[in-house]
Amino acid sequence: MVDGLEQSMNVKHRVIVQLNKTTPEDNGRYAPITSIFQAPLRPEKNDPYIAVDYNVLLINKNQSNYFSGLNKQQLQFDCVCNGFEARARQELSNMMDQVFLKHQNCCMIRCTAFRDNSVAVLNHLLVVEVNKRLQANHMTLHNIKVELYELRKFDVVNLLGNSVKEKRFQGTMDLQKWLNNDYAHLVSSVQGHACLDIVFSYADRRHRVFSVKFAYMQFVASKLDTEARAVLRNRLENIHKKPRGNNTVLMDTIRDYLSPRNNMKLWMFFDIPVYKNSISLSDEMVKIASAAYTGFENMLSGSKSQESTGDLEILLPYDDLVAEDPLYLKSLQTKKFTTAIASSMTEYNNLSTWYTKIDESFQHVVATMQAYYDCKYNIRIKRLCSDLHRMMAYNEFETVADDKDLSSLYSEEDQSEESIHLLKSCLLEYRNAVATFRSLIDEISQSKRYESLKVYLRTKNFDLLRHSMDFKMKKLLECQKGLARTINDEMDLIKSLKNPNTVDKN
Repeated sequence: MVDGLEQSMNVKHRVIVQLNKTTPEDNGRYAPITSIFQAPLRPEKNDPYIAVDYNVLLINKNQSNYFSGLNKQQLQFDCVCNGFEARARQELSNMMDQVFLKHQNCCMIRCTAFRDNSVAVLNHLLVVEVNKRLQANHMTLHNIKVELYELRKFDVVNLLGNSVKEKRFQGTMDLQKWLNNDYAHLVSSVQGHACLDIVFSYADRRHRVFSVKFAYMQFVASKLDTEARAVLRNRLENIHKKPRGNNTVLMDTIRDYLSPRNNMKLWMFFDIPVYKNSISLSDEMVKIASAAYTGFENMLSGSKSQESTGDLEILLPYDDLVAEDPLYLKSLQTKKFTTAIASSMTEYNNLSTWYTKIDESFQHVVATMQAYYDCKYNIRIKRLCSDLHRMMAYNEFETVADDKDLSSLYSEEDQSEESIHLLKSCLLEYRNAVATFRSLIDEISQSKRYESLKVYLRTKNFDLLRHSMDFKMKKLLECQKGLARTINDEMDLIKSLKNPNTVDKN
């Protein structure tokens, strides 16, 4: 799949749809960078859109206002994912590889529903990803030049002054400080539209010097009025044509990045909300994303429409979405329309069933894991404390009266089979739960929905490892406290035996 991605990137610009369940209230301005890469939330049956394959977006016509009357169930893009999961991160990684390994000018355009923390995304791209490539390929970064603009109601306003000023940084650490302070402050005072032009000057291991441009542009869909969205859709869909009529600064900027003189590859990320009360805006953003995908396809092929091939019935050109008038819809065969709806609901039901099975099996593994660790560590912590107590109590120089006194040095836990049986029982249940979970993974890997569920399965595997580490850490802390109490008790006893007068005085 990655090879196909790299081959596709060499011939066309890319459109990525990210389904997001984070509400505006949850999306803090200064959220840490890790917040954008948290585990993706599972899709629900009542979501207006759902990712069913790497590049296929399934439409829930019962939830989507705009698409409810159309005979189309699926849309195709270059990538469809849930938030910043592995697919989105792979796109970001491929983009930065183009900049530093292929020395290719690139542009990332993000369309978000609401203002979000672009600082986190930029930190990851311009600091983390850049440092990885510099270190892995033994490159030397000479300097970074940054120019910042804001797009506000289609007027370019320079945030740094009346004229364009540029910032220069000697390394990624200086750039990171600027992003977290000056840039964060500037962006927080505007509507969220922003544009960064960045030039990296670096030398490779053979001391060849390169200057490569990376542009980051972000605009907020909720800040655009109805007319502005319509103009944007039309211009993107016909990006291969010379614009007619009034244009906008927003589109002028995008077209400038697409101009031959810049020689840039574009990645357009659409962060589309799929939670309640966002359906209208989600539909608008999907239409814009579909227009962009069609426009880039038309740029590549020189044709307005493309016919897809494969097992799935996929809609490619955006103009099909707006051209289907009622007369055309009535002419469709009833059987085909019913079959399409049934196919759509089957997709939802299949995915919902798999997600439910994964969650139930996962919860069972976690429950049996915790029971096993509780039993195992509780028994052994008691044994450690008991061993320590016996070690301190038994003195080879003391005279032991009889065997009865010796037997008192051993704890009841050592002689009880109940605890051993309990531990074996917990271990057996834990192993059976893990085996069931692994069998479910094998079953899913043989199903048609494996590509859609692969990331979710990896997330659950990671969560199981994290739960295991958390349980062990908890028990080690309990062991530490138990041993500390036992040691303190023994030390107090020894002190009292060494100083009997102190005890008598008390």
